[in-house]
Amino acid sequence: MDRDQIRLVKGAMSGDKEAFEKLIGLRRADILYFAISLSNQHDGEDIAQEAILYIYRDISNLRDPEKFDSWMFTIVRHVSINMMTKIKKVQRATVSMDVLDDTLANELVEDRREFLPDEYFESKEKRKIVMDVIETLPDNYKESLLLYYYQGMSYKEIAEVLETNQKKVANDLTRARALIKSRVEGKTKETLLYSIPPVGAIPILTQIFKADAAAKITPDMCAHVMEGISTQILNIPSSQSLASNVGIHGTIAKVAIIGTITILTAAGITFGMHLSKELPTVYEEPPMVSETSTSETSESTQSTSEKPVITLTDMIGEEFETELLSFERGTVDEALWKTFLTNIGATLEEEANEQDDILYRMYLLQKQDKQLVLMEKKDLISGELTVMHQFGNNTGILPYMFEVILLFDE
Repeated sequence: MDRDQIRLVKGAMSGDKEAFEKLIGLRRADILYFAISLSNQHDGEDIAQEAILYIYRDISNLRDPEKFDSWMFTIVRHVSINMMTKIKKVQRATVSMDVLDDTLANELVEDRREFLPDEYFESKEKRKIVMDVIETLPDNYKESLLLYYYQGMSYKEIAEVLETNQKKVANDLTRARALIKSRVEGKTKETLLYSIPPVGAIPILTQIFKADAAAKITPDMCAHVMEGISTQILNIPSSQSLASNVGIHGTIAKVAIIGTITILTAAGITFGMHLSKELPTVYEEPPMVSETSTSETSESTQSTSEKPVITLTDMIGEEFETELLSFERGTVDEALWKTFLTNIGATLEEEANEQDDILYRMYLLQKQDKQLVLMEKKDLISGELTVMHQFGNNTGILPYMFEVILLFDE
């Protein structure tokens, strides 16, 4: 990242909205192309808009401006996973380790060999063949290719974005290149030979990605993305972030949104996120209340004998609170957990499978202006059950299931 962009990042971190607009003006095409590449042309715009809003709301937490790129693409990636899971209800593609017999990258030395001749960039038809093949690759391969060839990131930076290690990135890139080579050969009936390009030469895959981005990301699309969020940005207090009174520490960067609470957690040396900021009220305007309705409400409140719900004890009682906290200390007996849910009156809101062997469920209990969100993770093979909860006043706003999954991973 050049000095001008670092200066804009610093300005945005300090609450300068003009600096943020200029920064996103420079990076919105990259955000859009990454979002579209992980989804499709239509949904990519929605993903980009939502990601830019998250970036704006939480940029004040970023301590190291030079880590902006890694942090930004991590957010785009998580928003994409979330949205595409909810839209398509499908699992992200993976490849088993035994389908490929390619040699793994045993050393973290970047492979500079070329297997695509210049004509695969110069010819529109051949560029399309390559991009069509890339579309068939598993998501983790596509992500590594995009970040390495299109964004020019190092293995270390890619590992930060994908929340993995450099060895995994090197292996994924090795397998991805091998699959592209073999599948392009199968489509064209040509034999592609490896060669060593001159020092400083731009890789053919980089040129192909750039050409594809230029064709897909139009000025109108960029303008549309900014139009969709400009009003919302103007109404968000830039000096505050969505992280709210919650401190979840871990060594792997995660994005977890619980209700209206956004927790961006990371190791100090990874993105250097500062947690526990005040939560701004940015989602909806408070309803207009007349003097008459205020007095009526006051009288109604005085007339009712129901105890106000302020704490978790007020909601479920001291005995059930103690039981809930004991559940969270380790593996839970499923029969006791189900009895507990029935006794407090919690209802099942949503469930999701991850890779067929893990089941996640989310339950909800609401009283007055408070809500208790209960989350469980069950290993369908071992039967092991773990649980956690979130209590607060975010009534009506529930976490997405991918966010629940990230919390358990943390």
